[in-house]
Amino acid sequence: MRLALACCLILAAAGARAAPAAPADALRAEILAADAELFAALNGRDLAGLQRRFSPTLEFYHDRGGISDYAANLRAFAHNFSQPQIVRREALPDTVRVYPAGPDAAMQIGEHRFCSAAAAGAREDCSIYGFAMVWRKEDGLWKLTRVLSYGH
Repeated sequence: MRLALACCLILAAAGARAAPAAPADALRAEILAADAELFAALNGRDLAGLQRRFSPTLEFYHDRGGISDYAANLRAFAHNFSQPQIVRREALPDTVRVYPAGPDAAMQIGEHRFCSAAAAGAREDCSIYGFAMVWRKEDGLWKLTRVLSYGH
């Protein structure tokens, strides 16, 4: 009997280690992956990549620039990508929290570092800013619907 109990405890412990990720962990992983893809597009000056992760209902709230929508953001990024100044975003994953916001939405709150240089190879100037983003799953893909960008 003791041997059977010991075997059950060992199997239960092994099963606990191999258990699937908790829903909160899975959501965090999905949102961080969407965030990484979005900002790889920004860093790569890939307008189509940004557009893939922007919802047509995007609203962007910036503490200095005000409020802009989907079309205004695409125009602004197209203009920025044509300029010699290089802007790069670095994720700071240790600052990020992800919360569910219903079955197909999530909130991502944290900080990130933006660095800019007058041209490729020039010395960068970096600053850390706060953000809150709302993601919604549209046609199976996490898309950005709301952004609060602050601390500039």
